[in-house]
Formats: sequence, C-alpha cells, structure tokens
Amino acid sequence: MLEQGSYCYLFAKTPMLRKYGFHLVLSGDLYKKCDQKTGKTFEVLGLQLPVIDTPSLKVVFEDHRTYASPEAVGVKESLWRSLEEDMIPALSTIKSNWLDLQPKLLPKKHKESNVCVAGDATSLTNENGNNDRFRNIASSGECSSDASSFIVSEVDISLGGGETLLALPKVEGFIRHLPKTVYAGDLRSLDLVLKNPSAISVKNMKMKISHPRFLILGNQEVMDLEFPACLEKKTNSACSDAQAKTNYASDTVFQFPEDALIHGETPFVWPLWIRAATHGNISMYITVYYEMGDTSTVMNYRTLRIHYNLEVLPSLDVSFQISPCSLRLGEFLVRMDVVNRTSSKNFQIHQLSSVGNEWEISLLQPIDTIFPSELLLAGQALSCFFKLKNSRKSVLIDDENSSTAPLEGSDVSLSHRSHDLLFDICRSPLVDFHHSERVHQGMENQEKSNTVDFILISRQQRSEGDSEEHNSLNILSHHACACRQDCTF
Repeated sequence: MLEQGSYCYLFAKTPMLRKYGFHLVLSGDLYKKCDQKTGKTFEVLGLQLPVIDTPSLKVVFEDHRTYASPEAVGVKESLWRSLEEDMIPALSTIKSNWLDLQPKLLPKKHKESNVCVAGDATSLTNENGNNDRFRNIASSGECSSDASSFIVSEVDISLGGGETLLALPKVEGFIRHLPKTVYAGDLRSLDLVLKNPSAISVKNMKMKISHPRFLILGNQEVMDLEFPACLEKKTNSACSDAQAKTNYASDTVFQFPEDALIHGETPFVWPLWIRAATHGNISMYITVYYEMGDTSTVMNYRTLRIHYNLEVLPSLDVSFQISPCSLRLGEFLVRMDVVNRTSSKNFQIHQLSSVGNEWEISLLQPIDTIFPSELLLAGQALSCFFKLKNSRKSVLIDDENSSTAPLEGSDVSLSHRSHDLLFDICRSPLVDFHHSERVHQGMENQEKSNTVDFILISRQQRSEGDSEEHNSLNILSHHACACRQDCTF
C-alpha cells in the first residue's frame, strides 16, 4: 500500500517528489522487516518494458482533411491530393500546408505547427521492439492497449490555446447498402449519406470519384423511384430527358445544389449508381469538399475522404462476331457467344440492345429455339444469331426535320416471359456507364459509322442463400463497343 501510495504522489498533476521518496523508503523498510520475522524470501519478477520503435511512432489527426474510416487514413496522401486538386481553391504560390493561407491570424510560433480542431479525435500509435503494440487516444486522455502484456494506467496530454481551433463543422459520410462482393456487370442503386452534427452549416459542396467507370452520381429525381423499375422502357417515354446530365462543375467534379445545406441531425442523402465494370479487387476513393457556413472561421474549407474496397467476381463473358449478309445489302449476321464463368450462379439473359439509331437488331429464330432453357447455368456456354440492319439512310431523312435525333437504340427481348419489360438503354445510368466504357476502351472520339455498340442485360437467378432484397433489385449489364464486321469483340 505504501508503494502504491508513493506513485500517487509521483503522478499527481503537481508531482510531490519528497513525499514520493519518503513513502517509497517506508515501503522498502516494511518489506525488510517482513522478511526478518518470517524468514522467507520473495522473488520479484523483472518487468519487461517495451522498447520504443521511434520510426513507427505515428500521430493521426484531422485538420482540413477528415476521414470517413480508418481505411481511408491508410491511403497515401499523394493519391488524395491528386483526386482533390480540381476542387481545392487554387493558391497563388506553393504552400506547405493549409495554415499558410491565414498567416496573419495565427501566432508566429504556430505557423509551422500541426493544428487540431477541438472535439476531433487525435490518436498516437506506436510499435515497440518486443512486438507489443499500444495506442494512445490523445484527444480524450484515455489509453488502450492492443496487447495485454503492456498496460498504461494514465495518459495526461494538454494542448495549449494557440494549438487548437474552436469546434468546426465536420461532415461524416458513408455509402448505404454497398456490398463487399459482387459479380462483374452488377448494376445497383445506392445512397450517399452525409451528416453534419455541428449547428454550423456547410455550403458549396463538391464531390469527386476516382473510378467513374464503377461509381457515378445519380439525379435526385430517382430517389422516390423503385429500382430497377425506374429503368424500364415506357411506350410514351422520350429519350430527351433520359440523358439529362447531373450537375457537374467540370468533367469530373460534381457540384451539389446551392440550397443543399447540411447541419443538425437530419442526414443529407444523394443517389449513387454502382456498376462492377470488370472482375478483380477494386479500390474506390471519394472526396467531398465543403466550405464553412460561418465565414469568420480560420479554416474556410474541409474535405471528407471516403475509401471502399470492392471484390468483383467473374460472371458472363460476352463476345460478338459480325459478318455481312450475302443476299441483302446493308444487312449483317451477328453471332453472340456467352459463357457463364461462375461455378455456382445461374443467369437469365434478359435483352440485347444495339446502341444508337443507325442500327436495328432483330431475332432470326423464335426465342424458345435460341434459348431452350430460360437460364444460362454455371459453366455453360451459348451461341446464338441475330440479324443487324443498317438504318442510317432513314435516320438521315428524319434528321432533316429535327435538329437533334435521339439515340434510342434497338432492343430484342430474350426473356421467356412475355410480361417482362425491356430496359431503356438511353436512360441514366445505363447510358452513362456505356459512355464510361467507350472512354475506357479509347472509343470516345471515334466515328460510329460502320461500327456498332451492344449492351447485353441479364439477371441473376434467385438462390436460397441470397436475401429477397438482393434478388429483386439485381440486374447486370455487359457492354461491347465499336464492333466491326468480320471481327470478334
């Protein structure tokens, strides 16, 4: 007890060294007397103190850069900077950090300091030489240990007034319903959820996504629509509104509406579309830029960095071969080969579409003859033929009466059920993801004459292990761009 009491004096906010030494001596004297009376000796085990590995010492804090998850913290800073360069305000000269933007508002001794915001978490992580790890949470004064062999009872950290900023808005965000594993071509509707617990609102919000081939923002009008019913082709629909662009400030930066204010407990929700363009392990990076509603703050903007990993498994391999028809000029024979690359999943082939108004595709045989079974089973391969007709001349005649001809495309239903509606390929997001595929394949600026793009849409069969929600909302799209005659794609 005396020994423990001595440490209380030592670790007091104002250390009492004399009382510490006095009580420690008394405890030693008591141990000595105990040994003389009982005639026993006591073996004291040596405590293995950790060997501090100084290079591994890492302080994680948030200034104008905030993170949605620990995974986002581990991403290289150079990657985040390259993603954010089109959003962060341009500087007249090169600055080392954001503090240089306000040199007159901070004391001289703090201009080169790393600054934390009051209320934001700051962590200190270190690895010691004997393989024990521990982590100190500096913002709250608490300490936790990842290894039970090393325990620290108290951490006392204080920050001077010149090193902290008053509490500022900090937007938190995540993608709702984002799966960890999908199949190639999988197209889904998701939600981006943003929250700002602070009473101070934020404004001028922008967003940038690293992989628009996989993830794009939708129009807010689709929030109240059911997916995938919102993509179904209606007889009275027009393509003019289907290709309405979302509000992009540039080719890559999305600008949220000016009236989009985030503060308080109400979350801000915006629709997203995800399509697994190819198989593999995909890392997606998202940055949300926002400015403070209170212009008197030293830090006038912050960024939220979001990172997700997505595993994409192989699904269907689709290829096309086009040959000219020997009997009729302007008509072609299209052979489509489809292979199910999965080991356990079955797919229903729903429709095949040709993109643009220059081509018209149709069946050569009844659907029951082409697809004897409604499903393409795991590991199964299928070949089928279609007739492709060049309708470019009729389009040019129609264009004389219209300044812009809609790229409606031509569709063939491959479903055995007559009540299944076709999906509209000139609606977002199908038209947007197809554009991304053309950009990815280097076809963006190529002439479309004498070439044709195809989109094959399939659906995954329901299985006992999948949830009802997963099966009812699941479609897959496969895109082939700039297919030419006598070539395989």
